[in-house]
Amino acid sequence: MKKIAYIIPNYDDGGMPRVLESLSLGLNDKYQQYLIVLIKGRDFNFRYNAKVIEILEEGTSYLDKSWIFFKRIQKIRELKKKEKFDIVLSFGVAANLINVLSRGQEKVLLSEHNVKSIENKAWGLYGFFYNFLMKKYYKKADQIITVSEFIKEDLITNYSIERKKIVTIYNGFDIDNMIKLSEEKLNIKEKNSYTGSCLINIGRLEKQKGQWHLIRIMPYLLKKVVDLNLIILGDGIEKEKLEKLSKKLQVEDRVQFVGFKKNPYPYIKEADIFVFSSIYEGFGNVLIEAMSLGKPVISTDCKAGPREILQNKLELDKSICEMEFADYGILVPALESDFMKGDIILTKNEKILADAILKLFYDKEKYKEYSLKAKERALYFSSKNMVENYIKLF
Repeated sequence: MKKIAYIIPNYDDGGMPRVLESLSLGLNDKYQQYLIVLIKGRDFNFRYNAKVIEILEEGTSYLDKSWIFFKRIQKIRELKKKEKFDIVLSFGVAANLINVLSRGQEKVLLSEHNVKSIENKAWGLYGFFYNFLMKKYYKKADQIITVSEFIKEDLITNYSIERKKIVTIYNGFDIDNMIKLSEEKLNIKEKNSYTGSCLINIGRLEKQKGQWHLIRIMPYLLKKVVDLNLIILGDGIEKEKLEKLSKKLQVEDRVQFVGFKKNPYPYIKEADIFVFSSIYEGFGNVLIEAMSLGKPVISTDCKAGPREILQNKLELDKSICEMEFADYGILVPALESDFMKGDIILTKNEKILADAILKLFYDKEKYKEYSLKAKERALYFSSKNMVENYIKLF
């Protein structure tokens, strides 16, 4: 029996734990699994089939976090030596670097879930530190898995990693289970949020996710769809700023901040349209989750993920300046990355996003078409396909 360990920063929120959940539950009994969580003391909001090992509490200051980073390397090196894992697969840049720097005799696999040349710039000093270490150490891994082709090209171009060392495995989803979970009933208060027409967005309340654009276009949309509501699922550091923006624009009674939900699927099911507003991404898990429930989706054509999900053909270098009716949903131009207050007029790209939403509300044939195609496309990203690809790699 092969011993496989996963290293992940936390298991409470985000796309990486969702992917690991599908992988852990999908592997057969030929593997003895271990879940190594770097940040000790956080909630576990996803399922797993593994022995859990937590490492250290989260640091606060820069010096504290730096010391903890190197302490984690030491602890995991000792753990690898003790347990003699056959394979260690890590998720995200911090875990990936710790995995490489603690390597022993095991096969070291890294998985990258974001466009690091974009994300690291947004991280300031931490991003500079990660860029330096990635260029130096990522090439020492046995294999690197990316969740989109665009991320693969980013690692080749900006981090000088050999193409043959990188493989793309798209994230997989347990679609039957998501449909089953969507049947859970909402309480009366939650149900009341869905009176009338409804948009939904799911994501951490952070700058990367761009939810302020959705709030800014609400007054424009309400002139055309008077009963419109916007439901936002997720928590994060930008929550207070987003709430203030909704009050400034006098749409606070139309924008509902629901918080993080272990089971987001009943909320998706009740909505009319799923809107993805990210400034940048690695893949865009929530697009597949919404599509599996037959929701028409509108997404920014950000780097990376959405275009690979919504189009049959691979068009990594394409960028758009108008609305695009893709094979499985609507793509709109990437949105501005700087937070905009309520007293700034709508940008061209925000108006295109708003018009795409209105298009789906008014064009019933197009709405029906994308609803059916969404379900069809979601099947391509099944957890079974993903697990089979990982098993080949193992």
